Amino acid sequence: MVRPLKFGANESTMLDNAFQKKSPLTNEEVSQKALAEFDGFARKLTEAGLKIHVVQDQMGERAPDSVFPNNWFSTHPDGNVFLYPMKAPNRRLERRNPVIEELKRNFKVQEVLDLSRHEDSNRFLEGTGSIVFDHKNRLAFAAISERTDKALFLEHCKRLEYEPICFDAADESGNSVYHTNVMLAVADKFAIACLDMIPDLREKERLKDAISNGGKSLIDVSYHQALKFCCNCLQASSEDFKEKLTLAMSQQAWEAFTPAQKELILDSSVPVVSPLYTIEAAGGGGARCMLSEIYLDPL
Repeated sequence: MVRPLKFGANESTMLDNAFQKKSPLTNEEVSQKALAEFDGFARKLTEAGLKIHVVQDQMGERAPDSVFPNNWFSTHPDGNVFLYPMKAPNRRLERRNPVIEELKRNFKVQEVLDLSRHEDSNRFLEGTGSIVFDHKNRLAFAAISERTDKALFLEHCKRLEYEPICFDAADESGNSVYHTNVMLAVADKFAIACLDMIPDLREKERLKDAISNGGKSLIDVSYHQALKFCCNCLQASSEDFKEKLTLAMSQQAWEAFTPAQKELILDSSVPVVSPLYTIEAAGGGGARCMLSEIYLDPL
């Protein structure tokens, strides 16, 4: 996790992020509220037995989205770390954060593979915002958009030896969904998806089949629930819960699930819920976007 120094609404990302909203608060008020939300969320994750590595952002106002590190790097069990090409120029500054050095101090990093050169040709693939992985079944899902180049996605899947499943996704206004992880989450026993965002019936059926064939139940949420960040959650193992995995999400997301959907989640997961209203509204990203998984072996 990256603790923000000066969080704020990034005007460079508002053009294609329908989840972002302008705030009546001052920039300083937004930043202070976001910092309090971050600290509260990190505290709840730690209390749930998750080991969190927090790196302090040093870029300040130059990198208002630093709290979302999952978009610019990912780690993998073979020891590789990937750096990704970002659409917004000011988000590229986030790669200067000392996150990689933190990883190298604590984990076995085989190689850092930098894909950011594709920014020169306006081709982007924004990490696990663009790609939702099903690591158990070696599947990778992607909603194609300005931030998720199809050819780059397919190349990356080939490199990782994952089966690619891509589709077009749009909101109620017909605009492309900016990141896959706001309309799809994959856990061990279930997946949460907003199928209404996929207009093509064949692509919709392929996604449903991939979820079912992977041994997972489908929790199909509405447009309204997706806008409440119901799909923007992340499952993780915890030292305190041996029989069930934790599921990190925002308070807004948890309250938007129906009782039946909550029951399916509670069957295999312990929700870790925290208020992230300011970060979600001003940043257009939620709990999942704030977390970058570490699959590297410890030193």
